[in-house]
Amino acid sequence: MLQYLIYVILFQSMFLAVYDIFHKKDTFFSLGRFYLLITSIISFILPFIKIKTINKTIPNEYLVRLPEVFIGTKGGTAATEIITTSSNLSVWQHINWWLVAYLIGFVFTLFRFGLKNYSLYKLRKDATNATVKGFKIYYIKNSTDAFSFWNSIYLGDAIPQSSKNQIITHELVHLQQKHSIDLLWFETLKIIFWFNPLTYLYQIRISTLHEYIADANSIKMLGKKEYYQGLLNSIFNTEDIPFINQFYNHSILKKRISMLNKKKSKTMAKYKFISLVPLIVVMVVLSSFADKRDFAENFKEDNTLPATTTSTENVFETEEVPNSNKLNESIITQKTVQDTINIFKKEAVNKLLKIKLEVEQGDSFAEKAILYSEDPGSKSNGGYYKVTKDAPFEEAFLDVAFRLSEGQISDPFQTSFGYHIILLEKINGNAREIRHILITPKNEMPFALIDKVPATKACENIEENSQRKSCFATEIKKYVVRYFDVKKVTPYAQTGVNRIYVKFAIDTTGFLTSVEARASHPKLEEEAKRVIQSIPPVIPGEHQGQKVKVLYSLPIVFQVEGKKNETRTKSSITDDNILKQYIDYKKYTNPEPGYYLVTGVYKRELYLKKGMEMIQNKGLKPKSFTNPHDGYYYTYLDKFETLDEAKKMLYSDFNNKYTDDLYILKVEDKD
Repeated sequence: MLQYLIYVILFQSMFLAVYDIFHKKDTFFSLGRFYLLITSIISFILPFIKIKTINKTIPNEYLVRLPEVFIGTKGGTAATEIITTSSNLSVWQHINWWLVAYLIGFVFTLFRFGLKNYSLYKLRKDATNATVKGFKIYYIKNSTDAFSFWNSIYLGDAIPQSSKNQIITHELVHLQQKHSIDLLWFETLKIIFWFNPLTYLYQIRISTLHEYIADANSIKMLGKKEYYQGLLNSIFNTEDIPFINQFYNHSILKKRISMLNKKKSKTMAKYKFISLVPLIVVMVVLSSFADKRDFAENFKEDNTLPATTTSTENVFETEEVPNSNKLNESIITQKTVQDTINIFKKEAVNKLLKIKLEVEQGDSFAEKAILYSEDPGSKSNGGYYKVTKDAPFEEAFLDVAFRLSEGQISDPFQTSFGYHIILLEKINGNAREIRHILITPKNEMPFALIDKVPATKACENIEENSQRKSCFATEIKKYVVRYFDVKKVTPYAQTGVNRIYVKFAIDTTGFLTSVEARASHPKLEEEAKRVIQSIPPVIPGEHQGQKVKVLYSLPIVFQVEGKKNETRTKSSITDDNILKQYIDYKKYTNPEPGYYLVTGVYKRELYLKKGMEMIQNKGLKPKSFTNPHDGYYYTYLDKFETLDEAKKMLYSDFNNKYTDDLYILKVEDKD
């Protein structure tokens, strides 16, 4: 919603800027009125328009979250204490204060609109009336007011008779052209979007145009000189009602007189309104870059514990997460799948083109091969091969190698292994001495896109993806419960609830790789990694008959009993066991050394923004930094110079302002 409103305000500001620059001084008043009305409407429609060829749906994080693993009893004191504390604070902390502020503004502007209507009702009630050309005229006692609204003209009985004819002629134009509808449209926008200043600017501009239109039509009937003199000599009162057409409006009288004396714009000037077409095209392009639905689940864990039995026979429970995969699968088209695959291929090609450019500018091809090539057979020797035409290489590879001149680097080309570039170093008779770099496109696929998700042997015959996922989660659950050694890590765990966040990948061979873990102590991380890495190979995921890599996250939770009212013990956190991040300050200047109270770690910038927004919605001002070594984004509430300061804020839930997961990260020089 916030992004939508930002786009609406952006588009309205662009429309108004074009109007003020190109059309405001023209005498094509009816066209100007149409412009303001139509742009005020389409500014609300354009953010919904997405052109697929512009905005390709690129998944931002290829991560499947498995149900939370809970090892240990849940009926203990510590769990109860955490739930109770969270519920006591949630009454106020979970109020959407932005919504409250909006409703206050909405009610205020609606009430103000009602008051203005009531004031009109009172004027009509106390006035006498007559009918002219099918419209009512209300004569207000002891007043010099002159204005119109809807199908009625309001005239003060103290207005000189000589001026009434001019006023009635002017106000009849407003009524006949339904100007009140325009003003009521913008008044409605002011009530709903009371916080948008551009709505007020729109209303001011169209109200001014209404007066220009009425003046122009009145002159045709009364004559320019008589009308002009009448306008200068008349002094009337005005009503403070923004959605009426007032004959004498002090703020625009000078503009009206100036426009009366202005020469009519040339017909060619009308073509400036065509500028609306390219302007709309630009806006559609901008709108098409707007972030769309996220197909991956956020790596944000629930802070409360589900209440279940305390039986020691059943020490493992899961916290089920609503399954959105079916919905995702129903809205993702085959074109989206192909687009995703094409993105991966394009990334590989672009990487090779960049390497080629750097080598042509003087870098060593051999060094680049050692750093970046994914060919295990030649990576260590700088990508070197000596090949002949009958060498056991793919035909496409040999064709390129034998087509090059000495010192020439090929463009990226594809084989079944991936994408390559080749440098021909030397022609040696029928042989070619070459160096090559191989880049394999990512074959990680969003979980919702793949045809068949990974599975264990027990789940092998299940075809339906959601059932297959559920079966796989259950098997992983059983394994972790059986082999995770709680006793081994208890000395290093905190009193109360301990969470270990684990990420791993199932590669195209079915092995569990790239295992990462985050916990309050390195020993907890080591145990989690040990268990996950010991899981036997599984059946890999498939898409379009090809094996693909899938990433998973797995929260492991266990509880360590302590004193009755204690959820954390101060002695459990020391400089020896907190998480540390070592920074090479010879190369980097950020982040600064210190103790950070971290709320989350994100791989993608989109998720960073969402994480920051969630904390901001709690009324806090989070900060972030990028780890220069791995590119991950860290969000934190504050940085402290000493561990004691950080611990104090951790134990107090940041002065009772943040009840979700927090941990301390020490950033220091690697030397």
